[in-house]
Amino acid sequence: MMSTANPSASSLQSSLRANLQLLREHLLQLDLVAAARQTGFLRRLPRKIPVPSFVLALVALAAETVLSLERIAAVISLAAHTSYSKQAFHERLGPALQHFLAQVAT
Repeated sequence: MMSTANPSASSLQSSLRANLQLLREHLLQLDLVAAARQTGFLRRLPRKIPVPSFVLALVALAAETVLSLERIAAVISLAAHTSYSKQAFHERLGPALQHFLAQVAT
């Protein structure tokens, strides 16, 4: 038997992709690298995880009510198209990240 995709699911997926692309374009217009440097979150270049991909992943996680380091690292990996461990994310947690995200949000 041949399976067919649900038209409403396909439409939702297309809509999500379009919104994700708009968000990605908006993030690229912001000088996130300068903000990351100013707050001390970014200390060296090149970064394994580009700053816009990092922020995009965190925005994608904003609606989730229960998070783990493993889940956050997995979404960052997807956004950046590379591997990223929960230990690597844990090392980035601290005041510099807090100040960076506060600056990005305002």
